[in-house]
Formats: sequence, C-alpha cells, structure tokens
Amino acid sequence: MSFLRKQESSVSFLDSCLRGNDRGSPPCMSFPRKWESGFSFLDSRLCGNDTPHPAVPKVLPASPARGEASCFIRLKSSFFVFQGTCFSERILVSYAGFFLKSGFWGRFFDTYHWGGGTMCGPFCFRMVRWPAVGLVGRGRKDARGRRIGRGFTLVELLVVITIIGILISLLLPAVQSAREAARRTQCTNHLKQLGLAFHNHHAAYGFLPTAGGPDWSWHMTYINGQPAVAPKQHGGWGFQILPYIEQEALWLGAGKTDDLEKSIQAISTPISIMFCPSRRRPEVVVANCWYKYPNAGRSYGHAKNDYAAGSLNWSITFADGRTVSVTGGVGPVVYNNPDDTEGYTKYKGVIGWTEIRDGTSNTLLLSEKRMNLAKMGTMQANDNEGYTCGWNHDTLRYTDRVPQPDFYHESNYDDSFGSSHPGGLNVLLCDGSVRFVSYSVDLEQWKRLGHRQDALPLQLP
Repeated sequence: MSFLRKQESSVSFLDSCLRGNDRGSPPCMSFPRKWESGFSFLDSRLCGNDTPHPAVPKVLPASPARGEASCFIRLKSSFFVFQGTCFSERILVSYAGFFLKSGFWGRFFDTYHWGGGTMCGPFCFRMVRWPAVGLVGRGRKDARGRRIGRGFTLVELLVVITIIGILISLLLPAVQSAREAARRTQCTNHLKQLGLAFHNHHAAYGFLPTAGGPDWSWHMTYINGQPAVAPKQHGGWGFQILPYIEQEALWLGAGKTDDLEKSIQAISTPISIMFCPSRRRPEVVVANCWYKYPNAGRSYGHAKNDYAAGSLNWSITFADGRTVSVTGGVGPVVYNNPDDTEGYTKYKGVIGWTEIRDGTSNTLLLSEKRMNLAKMGTMQANDNEGYTCGWNHDTLRYTDRVPQPDFYHESNYDDSFGSSHPGGLNVLLCDGSVRFVSYSVDLEQWKRLGHRQDALPLQLP
C-alpha cells in the first residue's frame, strides 16, 4: 500500500487513506522517495522491513518489552512527527530525525490502529503536524476541538524581560557589596602584615622604624654596601620594614653593586601589600630623578603606596585648650636627621613601645591616606616619591584633620587620612590590631588616636 503526497501550504494526507481502515492489516506501508520539494527522505517499509534506509539515521533505543518511537520528517515549512507505541520486542518504527521525549506542540490528527503478523501485536500510530514557528495563536483548536497550548504574546515577553531586568538591578548592588567586603578584608590583611613587620623590626633592633628624613630629597642610605638602620637611614619606614615583609633581597639591593642603583631598585619596585585593592592595583610611575642626594640624572620608576603612618604633626591642640608638642612628631613613627643637615631640625631620635604612653591599643600606627582619584597614575604632589621616601606626606599624614573619603579634583590634594571604602577607613593600631573607623568619627577622638602621649581617654565608635 503506497501513498502519494502533495504538499502545498497545509498538511492533509494519510487521514483520507487510513480512515475507515483502523482495524485493517495493511501488507506494507511505504513513502515515495522524492517529495515535491525535492527532498529525498524515506523509502522503506514500516511493516515487514525494519531495516532503515541508509540515508536516514536510526535513533530511538527503547525498551525491548515496550517502548515508544517517534520519527520526525521535515517537509518545506512544516514538521511531521510520527509517534508509535509497540507491544512487541522489536521497535519497527526506526526512522527519525529527532526523538521527542515528552509533549507535542501542534495539531493532532486521528489515531489509526491496525495489526499484523509481522508487527507481533497491536500498534498505535499518530501523526502530528509540528509548526515551523513554535508560537501558537491564541484560542486555536485541533480537529477534535481540543484547545492547543498557546505561546507568549509580545506583551507577556516584554513583561518577563522587565521583571528579569528588575531582578538584575536588585542583584548587582548585592554583588558589588560582596566584592567591596572582600576588598576591605584584603586591605585589613595588608595592614596586619605591615603591623607585624613593625613588631618584628622592634624585636630585632629594640626600636620602631622611623620616618627617615630630614625630607624626601635623599636616596636610601647604604654603609659599606649594607642598608643603614635608623637613626642613620634617610629612607622612610616603608624601606626599613622590607626584610620583614619577605623583601629582604630588595632591601639588600637585589644583586646591584652600586649604592645608587640599589636605591633606585628599591624605589621602583612595587610592593603589593602597600596598596589597597579598593583603590588601585600596584602602581609605578616613571619620572626624572628629582632627588638631590644624589641626583641620578635619569628617569626611573617610583612605586606608590596607599598607607601612611602617623603623624606629620609635631603638636596637636585639643578641645580643652591644651597643646601637646613632641619633638620628632606626635605619632609612633618619628622624624630623623641622620647627618644633622643644616636647615633641618637636628634630631636623631628613635622610640620603642615604652614611649607609646597612651597604650598601644589607643594609638594609631598606620592607616589609609586620602587621595585625589582624578590624579591616579600621575605624579600628584602627595603621591609621587613613593613608599620608600623619608619624612614626607607620601608616607605620613596629619592626625589633626578628620578622615574623609577619596575625592575627584583637577589639581587639589589633601594630606589627611581617608580611603576608597564606603563609610570609613581601616586603622592599624600599635598593638597590631586593625579597626574600621567611620568618617563620622569625632575630630577630638581622632586627634587623641593620633597622639601617643596626650594622656586623654579614647572612645571610638
């Protein structure tokens, strides 16, 4: 029994041929080799010949006892799906392009039944027309009057997209907040490592690293090829703690033989823990040498830093009218003039933990410095010499000014403490602990935190 099918824009075949013969046992069932579209597809018998045509792949492994088989034939703009249920041990319907695991879209035609000796039991055949476009119009019904599942309208699609957009907008701030929390934690860890380096330096020499000096004009000091230690070192605290942050090779000169080259190597090498991840990555800016003692006469890199020590103040006036002055600075990192250079205060002092009379848990050691973000990557006035320089606002800040967040300005800069964290900044205390202090901290309390011997009680929020 053969069928000739002519397809125009709709599907109508098999229905007229098999209707009325749903209990018959057709001897064979074959499809023509070529359809009107020129698509060569099936030429094989479904009854009595379960060997597929070589041009058609065999899919559908199914249960040997009972299974379902589907074949999928594309003709012009429509898809036809044949689904069969076989009660025999063999799956006789073996032609398929896709296996539909569950559900159908489209219009269901009548169901036909027949039996035959070669099929070894009853067999149910159902033909489905699968539209080329998956969206089905509203309110359409099949031949039996059953409502066809409808697709999305344009309005519904826009509503879904809007809802997804709202959910994303609600999710992004949470993601950003989580990222900032991670960056702030990393910044806290950096400060803790720096604090541990200060403690190790004190354990090795009996005093704290100094701020160097008498200002930024001096290169690092080497004596007989070895880096000098305070009070003979012109370089600042950033250079003096290098052996205790796993940078001893850099401190010794990194293989250089000339003292000036050793200094330049240290100045130009960025140290990752000197940077707050909320503000920037490790940064080096190349510029001409403006150091005076000596002047290299060429350009080289200057590695920046995001942390500064307390304090640039030599005196602080408190709310009760008292002014408490300390030679070398009110903070734990003090000024130095190793060579008694004329024109500068002659001071070669070093201090230890015993000089922190207010207590190590009540005195600021290091914190984040406020920066002009508009000038990142440039040689702005308080961010140009880098982490190694002596007594300068690159490595120290004032503690008689309330801390503030970073800012944007075309040319301005500020020598107070601050950060890129929302709400406050991390503060390393002399006992090695790190506290997050709000920008709303009372200025009087901040002054007391930055002074090592004011003899005033401290109450931080």
